[in-house]
Amino acid sequence: MEGTLAEIRMFAGNFAPRGWQLCNGQLLSIAQWTAVFALVGTTYGGNGQTTFGLPDFRGRVAAGTGQGPGLPAYQLGEMAGTQNTSLILTNLPLHNHTLSGSVTMLANGGEDGLTDDPTGRRLAGANIYTNFTNEPATMSPPQSNLTTAVAGSNQPFSNRPPYLGINFIFCVEGIFPSRD
Repeated sequence: MEGTLAEIRMFAGNFAPRGWQLCNGQLLSIAQWTAVFALVGTTYGGNGQTTFGLPDFRGRVAAGTGQGPGLPAYQLGEMAGTQNTSLILTNLPLHNHTLSGSVTMLANGGEDGLTDDPTGRRLAGANIYTNFTNEPATMSPPQSNLTTAVAGSNQPFSNRPPYLGINFIFCVEGIFPSRD
């Protein structure tokens, strides 16, 4: 299976064919794979003296390098992203929570005002009924502090599209690419 050095292919087999290595982030010897090292250097790891690394595609997807319109720039060999994430308040759009309910106001306490126990009672002042009319009265609603109940469980969640597991293989024996 001829390839170009440093070429990556998807491979449905459970092994790497001759001249290829699985893209599992392993370190290779510079002395053994000089031509491959000349192409990738330490972009994917290694100390650059005796070893260099291959890309690690285990559980990852590829992203093109550079910067597309309205997108962040991606560098060759850059690894980013997270498997799980949690939303925080700043991730949520502006929104309102509606509260509904009712307030019951008693117009009459149920007593006729006659009692022989003055405890906790007050005497009415003079002219108590001076402003009384038979017209409906406008009342201001009572002021209340209302809160909504806490919702959610603050648990991280996975944000992955549907996927299919497959091996990525890296060509270590093949044609050295020309820049033309």
